[in-house]
Amino acid sequence: MTGQYDLERDLREAEAMVAGLENYLRGDSLYGSVDGGFSFQRMPALTTGALELRLRRLGRLAGARVAELQAQRDSVCEAWPLHYRRKVEREAHSRLDTMGRYLQDMVGEPSRAARNWQPELLRRSIVEELRRVMARTQRHDDVLEAKARRIDALLLAIGDEPCSFLWDAQLETIYPLADFPWLYRRPRARD
Repeated sequence: MTGQYDLERDLREAEAMVAGLENYLRGDSLYGSVDGGFSFQRMPALTTGALELRLRRLGRLAGARVAELQAQRDSVCEAWPLHYRRKVEREAHSRLDTMGRYLQDMVGEPSRAARNWQPELLRRSIVEELRRVMARTQRHDDVLEAKARRIDALLLAIGDEPCSFLWDAQLETIYPLADFPWLYRRPRARD
């Protein structure tokens, strides 16, 4: 999420993800693909978290334009509730497990951590969206919550320098410090 946020691109990606959601949910793969149309268009992997991240952002920034996408997502989720729930939970655990291994290696290595900080921020933000989905559906997973607390402690220990919001400023109100503290910290540069 480095650089300037592109609402139109986010909208195109969300549209493609919603269009492929039903087939993705019926499959076994955690990371699905979406048809990007032309070969030069690089689309992100289709996951429940990637879709939820975009829909919440777009809901705040694009309002009515995203209502139809949310309704389509809801329709697919109602048709495939168990599949959706399993993908959400599996993705959240997978992302936290990956982060845990990586961040553990980064403890005491702030320069190395700084070079790869942005992908970890995106991963953790996607997990937060997945946790919000689980909360809306009254799903609680003690193991997942323990992993999230452990990852947050690592992120905040490695990202030991408070800073201004690290993503595009137009997204700051969507990701407040109280809920997304990792987006307001970075590894302190040390030589």
